[in-house]
Amino acid sequence: MVVASLVRSNAAGSVGFLREPERINVLLSRARHGMVLIGNSHTLRNAKSVEARRHWGVVLEKLEAGGAVAPGFPAVCVNHGTLVSLATPGAFAVGSPHGGCSRPCDHVLPCGHRWAVLHGGQAARSTLGPKGRTASHNPFYAERT
Repeated sequence: MVVASLVRSNAAGSVGFLREPERINVLLSRARHGMVLIGNSHTLRNAKSVEARRHWGVVLEKLEAGGAVAPGFPAVCVNHGTLVSLATPGAFAVGSPHGGCSRPCDHVLPCGHRWAVLHGGQAARSTLGPKGRTASHNPFYAERT
């Protein structure tokens, strides 16, 4: 399994070494059992380099034709099974700490605290946890006593 981050994401169409056909070939030919590409298809399609636009255009067309392009990064709540697509930096910042789920949850953490996910990832005032310790495990969760 190969997971590759295509880190270029900009309006200028600067794709760095991803403009070189040889590098694209090496990237796409190494996976034996599966591949996940994480990147900005808009930047790749609009690359300054004509060669990069052509090569990534072909790759993206084939991936899209096969239903292999998602509009965002999938996140799943392990407690509720809620599936969301994190398609913007803001959505990722709010949704990724708890799988994109904003449903109330009384999940018990391994440390024994009961936590409730709050809507929009906003943390409420922490209370004291077991043995009088302040609950500070994750700023996106608030303890429920």
